[in-house]
Amino acid sequence: MQEMFSHPIVAWGLLLALLGAVFWGGKVQEHKGTVHAFMKEIRADIKKILGILPAPTTVPGSPIRLTDLGDTISEELGGKQWAKEISGRLVDRHKGLSAYEIQERCFKYAKRPDSLTDELTSKVLDSAYKHGLPKDKVLDVLGVELRDNVLTKLGRMDELP
Repeated sequence: MQEMFSHPIVAWGLLLALLGAVFWGGKVQEHKGTVHAFMKEIRADIKKILGILPAPTTVPGSPIRLTDLGDTISEELGGKQWAKEISGRLVDRHKGLSAYEIQERCFKYAKRPDSLTDELTSKVLDSAYKHGLPKDKVLDVLGVELRDNVLTKLGRMDELP
């Protein structure tokens, strides 16, 4: 075994292997630094993108629920009271429909131009401006409130959030 390591070719081979390992190790460390810097840049970009996106008023899921911002907007608009007043007219039309169909119809109803009074329309626009939201996101709040009231009046509280 000692004879093998005393041969000049083996010695040079081991030396080259050792130098290669040191060089490769340095490159790995350099690459780690580059990847780390790249990840920091990506995180910063994601934060910028999230800062541009409007805050959500609803939480996706089953069923769709209001966020804290959605609750605040509902209070500003008097959304619960509006939904109580409107839902009485809609209950008969929603009997026999699935909760999803009721939800879909309530969202569409809230977005119909003739479903809101001029005063409520003005409040919706003011709220959208105040919170930096598209008008549709504010109207989604009314859709959730209306859906909840219709389901309650139909006796289907188990399908509420």
